[in-house]
Amino acid sequence: MRPSGVPARSSPSTRTRPPLPGLMAEAIRTFEAFPERRRLAVVGGRQLGRREEAARAGRNWVEVPTLITVGSLISVAAFARIGPFREDFFVDYADIEFCLRARRSGYHVVQGVAPTIEHAIGRPTT
Repeated sequence: MRPSGVPARSSPSTRTRPPLPGLMAEAIRTFEAFPERRRLAVVGGRQLGRREEAARAGRNWVEVPTLITVGSLISVAAFARIGPFREDFFVDYADIEFCLRARRSGYHVVQGVAPTIEHAIGRPTT
């Protein structure tokens, strides 16, 4: 069962391979572990170095200013309040602008340390 407010939307701005097994399960675990879920807009996958930062803080997530939203979990409630991605922005700029708008609206943007997605910008999937 999905937690209240957890969506199933990924950013369509870039081409990706299908998510690795367990991506959404890990994103949901990160969502559930975040202390202010009602104010959480985006849970993205990890970047190198973030795992160590989160471990030092005793968490499975790290708050970030922006992230690339491909394969991310986006709260339906937050999306309804923040609004859609800007279609007039190119690729990653739409993601960055969305995250900035989310934060300006009082929401958090976090990267989970466990959710992982293989992503190649601009390369077609096979």
